[in-house]
Amino acid sequence: MGRRVYWRCVVLIAISLVQQRSESQSIGQLSRLIGISRKTIMRWFDYFTQVFGQSSEWLRIRGFLPATVSNDSLPVNFLEYCIMQSQDALSGLVMCCRLLGRGS
Repeated sequence: MGRRVYWRCVVLIAISLVQQRSESQSIGQLSRLIGISRKTIMRWFDYFTQVFGQSSEWLRIRGFLPATVSNDSLPVNFLEYCIMQSQDALSGLVMCCRLLGRGS
């Protein structure tokens, strides 16, 4: 797997955390936790929620997934699907990496 796919997965996890954060958690806290600026996190969030679901890359990946993984809550539902299909979270993340590698 190339560096691009690896970092895509880091972004995928970070944005999933943003989508699932509770009211008491802020983007600033996530920014400090992973050492990435709030502006960058929001740029990634915008990409995954507004652009990625329409991209040819996602459409290629989409062909490997059931209809239950919708575009409405990307990327969190994609990551959740991968984890649910695996024995543990790490295996699920590896599955995501493989699928992202197919899409590029």
